[in-house]
Amino acid sequence: MLSQSTYVEIDRVTANALQTIGGQEVIERVTVIRGYKQLLGMYPERADFQKRLAQGVLILKLIAERHASANLAMELQVISHRIDAERVHD
Repeated sequence: MLSQSTYVEIDRVTANALQTIGGQEVIERVTVIRGYKQLLGMYPERADFQKRLAQGVLILKLIAERHASANLAMELQVISHRIDAERVHD
């Protein structure tokens, strides 16, 4: 199960991606990430949702890198690691 602070960080960093980069590709990726975040909140025992959430964050990181948003890419990498670390400890 993810911590509340990780949920908050996911919201913050995805909002940042929408503001910083924008565009249809980012909107679609953020929608997927937020969808899995919501599903994981309803079904915390579903490790596959947590894995897909982390994968979605990494894909958004690649988009940020393509758009030369190094700070955003680094924040997304950190979030992905947090998701993975919290999965390992549960």
